[in-house]
Amino acid sequence: YELLPHSSPALKGQFVAILAASAPLELLKRMDRGEIPKALVDIERRWSMQRGKGELADLAKKLFGEASSDRAAVIASYMDATKKPGDATKGKTVFSTICISCHKAGGVGMDVGPSLADVKVKPPEGLLSDILDPNRMFEARWTAYQIDTKDGRSLSGLIANETSDAVELVMMGGLRETLSRSAIKDMKSLDRSFRPLGLEAAVTQEQMSDLLAFLLGK
Repeated sequence: YELLPHSSPALKGQFVAILAASAPLELLKRMDRGEIPKALVDIERRWSMQRGKGELADLAKKLFGEASSDRAAVIASYMDATKKPGDATKGKTVFSTICISCHKAGGVGMDVGPSLADVKVKPPEGLLSDILDPNRMFEARWTAYQIDTKDGRSLSGLIANETSDAVELVMMGGLRETLSRSAIKDMKSLDRSFRPLGLEAAVTQEQMSDLLAFLLGK
């Protein structure tokens, strides 16, 4: 923790990744006290920390905000972003910050979630709805699953392959892990898209205009 204030941005990110994995609750407590900027926690880790119950999830929701269940209102609040031209170059930066763990576009990212090959033919309003309300329409194959292992781990992702003996899970960032059936304590569908709600917490209206411009090839 003492090294963080004196580290470069790249090193800060690495340190936070290590702390988020080894001592997530202590990390969030220090952020809550203002000792560490909460902006250092990326979107993927925010979502991961907010899942489940208990002090960690409660504190993560307090620090990073909890997604509104009224998606129609969220979409309406961002609709002006569809009427602005946006900057595709800046939009690629936004994409590289919040979307590359699951999607690939413009030569960057990971092919984990649904392909973005057809988004250029969508109207901006429709694409905005897809971005902010991923559960509105999605195919069963993109359903998120949670797997709890007998050694105490809890993993979430998409089922890439499944046999009578093992399950292959693909997670954000493209990480894959094959788990034997004998190692699994519980496996359940989360009945929602792989991408959780709440992207609006990390994207301003201006950034949304830029992101739309990039995805639509403008």
